[in-house]
Amino acid sequence: MKIIFWNVKGCNALDKRRLIKRGLDQLRPDVVFLQETKMDNGEEKSLLGSWKQWSRVFVDSEGASGGLGILWNANIHKVEEGLASNMWQVCKLHSYPLNVDFTIINVYGPCKSELQKRFRRSLSSLIRDLEGRLLIIEGDFNAILELSEKLGGKGEIPTNLAHFQNFVTKNGLREIKSKEGQFTWSNRRISG
Repeated sequence: MKIIFWNVKGCNALDKRRLIKRGLDQLRPDVVFLQETKMDNGEEKSLLGSWKQWSRVFVDSEGASGGLGILWNANIHKVEEGLASNMWQVCKLHSYPLNVDFTIINVYGPCKSELQKRFRRSLSSLIRDLEGRLLIIEGDFNAILELSEKLGGKGEIPTNLAHFQNFVTKNGLREIKSKEGQFTWSNRRISG
């Protein structure tokens, strides 16, 4: 099973939609989880192109930020949408070939540190409610576990780093390292 988790950083520009379609055509995933789509209800139709036969569930952005989406090949998987907010989507995925059920939380966390605490508390509560299920939490937490994951920008405030590390430990989560790319966060500028 090939699953892609992708912070697309906006899908509204035509060149960005083409890039996403090209990426999906090349990678041929079974399930795709998108973060930061910056799209409202119905706009995802312009994104899908040749993927129109796929099933999908999107959560609207709030103005020019956020937005989540799940796309899946309904011939291979069944997805049942659960809870959704502007910061996460919960879904149950059944893989027909593997005959296994997963609960997946697609996350787009807030950038502001004062909102991150509330986000982590509510997500911890959600994780407790889902205890006993095979659970995958993925997406963009807008936080890092180690300073080595970051390139550019202001230095990470050690307390924010420690809070996210504590959240991961407290909830018994394990990080799956990226296959490609050294950094999980980059502002595309190199500080000197």
